[in-house]
Amino acid sequence: GGDGSLSLGPTAPVGLLARGALVRAQRADTGAGLVGTPGLPAYAASKHAVVGLTKSASLEYVRQGIRINAVCPGPTETGMTTGFEGPGKEDMRRRIPLQRWGGAAELGAAHSWLLSPKSSFVTGAHLPVDGGISANTGQFTPPDFSL
Repeated sequence: GGDGSLSLGPTAPVGLLARGALVRAQRADTGAGLVGTPGLPAYAASKHAVVGLTKSASLEYVRQGIRINAVCPGPTETGMTTGFEGPGKEDMRRRIPLQRWGGAAELGAAHSWLLSPKSSFVTGAHLPVDGGISANTGQFTPPDFSL
């Protein structure tokens, strides 16, 4: 936007701004970018790379007044996921500590905050917006109730 803030996906080039904030997004629905993932070493490595790139790039561009952060979303209800129903979706929901998929507005709010002056002291961070998936060490047992 005109305020120097920009939100980009994981394949966007870094260095487009003279100053402002850049937020990179990466999926965290499996938690692969923040924790280990059995059976998916290459996938996990690529997701961990986004977090490492965010940290390194934030140090490279900080003197130019550019803050770089990453949003790591978990399962999110979007137009693309509305047709995804059945046991797989329910199984994934049960593995989310908050017991639901996120909303696009919740993800947008995280991006908006990171791009705003309210986060002016935040750079090199990764913000999980995943209902608690990345906080889970595998010990989480779904509750018998719904939140």
